[in-house]
Amino acid sequence: MVINVLNHVPFCFSTEQGDTIRALVEEKLAYNEFVTVSFSGVSEVTSSFINSAFVALLNSYNIKFIKSHIRFVSVSKQVSDMLRRCFDNAQKEHLPPVVA
Repeated sequence: MVINVLNHVPFCFSTEQGDTIRALVEEKLAYNEFVTVSFSGVSEVTSSFINSAFVALLNSYNIKFIKSHIRFVSVSKQVSDMLRRCFDNAQKEHLPPVVA
């Protein structure tokens, strides 16, 4: 299934807009389906949007599952960088403490 974000939200800026996209993605992931998320026409996103739409999926799925089931297409450099930064930050927060 392809989800073109601009078919569902006018912008990719708010947590609420991210929640809308996450709900669509979760509908498919719940059935172990693969999802393509298209950012066609989107030049910028906020971390609030990315965290709500995609990083929040880490509460239900591990990163390996997310990477294998969600494909991002038509992403600008800014969108790509923001996706990477938000997921990297989330993974760092969930690392076990280093024991010396």
